[in-house]
Amino acid sequence: MDVGYSFIWPNYFMEGLLDLFKVDSNGNIMLEVPTGNGQIGAVDTYDIGESSAELLASGTPLNDYALITGTEKSRWSEWQMHLVMWLDHQ
Repeated sequence: MDVGYSFIWPNYFMEGLLDLFKVDSNGNIMLEVPTGNGQIGAVDTYDIGESSAELLASGTPLNDYALITGTEKSRWSEWQMHLVMWLDHQ
């Protein structure tokens, strides 16, 4: 009996975004992500729960995966710039 399957694949979590930034011994802020200059939409864990519940409640398996991503895509360099500016004002 084939019951089907559905996997969820969430993008980077907003809650862990600051964990991706590292400060080297010279005080330079670096971003450690394998995206290069690409854009990505970070997702909130609440959205993952909501999406997963909706998928389960539908009763129809995807037999594939569902990519869960944020609604706004940003470049990591933009996040880095905003963090540096925020830290400079602290």
